[in-house]
Formats: sequence, C-alpha cells, structure tokens
Amino acid sequence: MKAGNGWKVWTEAEIAILRTHYPNGGWAACREAGLARGRETTQSKAHALGIREAADPEWSPQELRVLKSRHGELTGHEAARSLLPRRTMAAIRRKARELQLKLPKRQGWTHQEDAVLDRHYRSEGPGGVARRLPQRSTASIKSRAQIRGLTVSSHRAWSHRDEERLKTLYPQVGARGCAHALKRSLRSIGARALELGLRVDRKRLPSRPRRRRSNEYSAAEDAIVVEFYPLEGGRRTAERLPGRDHESVQSRVKQLRRLGVRVDSQWTWTDDELAVLQEHYPNLGRAGTAALLPRKTPRAVQRRAALLGIRMSKGARRGPRAAGAEAGRKAAGDAAEKRGQPIEPGASEVRDGNGVLVGYSAWDGRSGLTTATGAKDGADRTTHEPGTRS
Repeated sequence: MKAGNGWKVWTEAEIAILRTHYPNGGWAACREAGLARGRETTQSKAHALGIREAADPEWSPQELRVLKSRHGELTGHEAARSLLPRRTMAAIRRKARELQLKLPKRQGWTHQEDAVLDRHYRSEGPGGVARRLPQRSTASIKSRAQIRGLTVSSHRAWSHRDEERLKTLYPQVGARGCAHALKRSLRSIGARALELGLRVDRKRLPSRPRRRRSNEYSAAEDAIVVEFYPLEGGRRTAERLPGRDHESVQSRVKQLRRLGVRVDSQWTWTDDELAVLQEHYPNLGRAGTAALLPRKTPRAVQRRAALLGIRMSKGARRGPRAAGAEAGRKAAGDAAEKRGQPIEPGASEVRDGNGVLVGYSAWDGRSGLTTATGAKDGADRTTHEPGTRS
C-alpha cells in the first residue's frame, strides 16, 4: 500500500522487525530478517520511533562454540540466521578475524563436474546445474561458467518430435495451445510456425470468452451516458455513474462517437430549442428565454440569438423594471383617458409618499409653475417653486 505522496507505508510486521533486530545489528540485521527497506529509510524510521542501535553485545560462550565448531558452514545469510540469529554476517566475519578462524580451503572443480557444467549449463542454466551438483552453490557455478566461457542459450533447440507435435496441434489449438503443450513461449511457437508455413484453422480453433476490462463501460452505463450527457453534461452525468469522474465520461463520449453512436453535446441546439428561441426571445429576452430552456444559460441564449439575427423588443431590452414601468404607465394613461384628461407630451410621473402613481406633470424644470395632470379626483393643483419636489 502506498500513501498519497507515493511513499510506501510501514506495516506492523515491518515495524516489529525494526524493533526486534535494529538494536542488535542496525539496518543489516533488519535486512537479513526480511525487511525490504533501504538504509536511510530504515534509519529514519528507527529515529522517529526512538529505536537506537545498541553497541555490539558480548558474545556468549554458546555463540563462540557455534562459531568455532561450525565456522565453515557460516558462509551465507541463511546459515548465519539459523545458527547465530543475533549476529549479522559482518559481525561474524569480525569475530572470526579476532579469533583467527579461517574457512576450509575450497575444493577445486573436478573433470566430472566440468563435464556436467559443459553439458547442461547452456540448456538448463545455473539453477539446473545446481540441482545436478548439490555440493556447488549457484554463485560458484556462475563463476566457473564464466571462466570456461559458457553462456545460457536464449532458446531451446527444436527436436523432430516437437516439430511433428507442432504441425499436428497448431492448426487445431493455435499458438497459445501449442505454447502450453510444448512448454515454449508464444514468440518461439509463432516463429517456428512461420518457418514451417503452418496456419490456424479458424473454424476449429476454440473461441475464448472476451474478458471485460476493469475500466470498461457496461451497456447500462453507455445508455446513461447517451441519455443524460446531452442534457446534463459530463460532471452531472458522472454523478449518476458510481466510480466514474467527468474526465472518464468525456473520454467515453469520444469513444462512442468514433463507434458511430450519436451523442449530442450539451451545447448543441436542437430544432425544438431553436423554435423556442425564435418565438420567445424578442419578448422575454435572454433571461426569460433561458428559463424555458433548462440546458441553456442566458449567455448561451444571447449568443445564439446574435448568430441567428434575432433581436429583442424595446421592452425586453430595457429589462423587467422598464417593462413594469411601461405597463404601469400604460395603465395610468388608460385611466386618465377614461376621465377625459389627456396626457401632455413629455409629461413625467408624479407619485405619492407610498410610491403610488397619482398622475403626470408637465414641468420641464425651466418654468416656475408645474401643472399636475391626470391626478386623482379631488386632488388640488399645486404650485412649486423651482428646485422643490412635490
């Protein structure tokens, strides 16, 4: 498991190894105990946990007896961990030098061992030779092979029997089946079949069920994308698909379009939407028309109308307040005409303290008198001085 910043999180088992082995041998002891961490990482974690590396503890008499009697067996980490679990290989070597202990003289390679190495190293590698020569380690076999100029063959030679089996099986089971039956790689099977001119009989080849990838969209998810993406866009469509984000939805839309599936964009104008725009935009303006089109914003409505050459009326252009004032002015004018009081050209509105329209005034700001027209019945005509408000 990795944290968000990419660092590998310390597990409880690793911390247990650190607490047990770090005081006795530091990073080397933890590594021999199976801790797959670097030196700096291990030291930093030990410092954070308050674990300190103790001085090299004294060798017990039992450990000294094991070291002296079985020093020849302590040649690897596995043997050292089993015989002297509290000691690292570096500590064992230091103590052996203090006691002037020497490893037994290595036995030279015999002619029989060299013959086995020459015969099987190219085909079986160091592991196969180690099974035939149990007294030799893998490192010793590699070193001896390097001295004798031996290398591991990259491929196994084809025998007459293998070729006959390939000719029989390849048309029936294909390359994968032959690779499993002959224990060879797909590349080796394909190259040899090409050399022999073999072809697969597709009718007899068993079909494998197609495996669905983990991030592949299902048919139900594709149906949701096709239905809701044109209406809601990528982000809101992704909320309907658990485990998907808007980037995944956008990528899937592109894939569906390449496959020939029609997926309209959120910004595409349909014929019905264009009809609504042409009918209502001149009277309602961009905000009112956008209220009738859930997929469109007022700005999108205004842009599309400009492209089509559709213009708003004067009332819609002046906005809701102007339209309301126009409606109020028209209603007051109708009432004044009914009372037989025509409105003079250029008259302005006169309202009371509550903001109710009471009539119109012909005062233009230049004369000292103002004549109120269209006032309520019984309202007195008033005279205003220049600069005063009614």
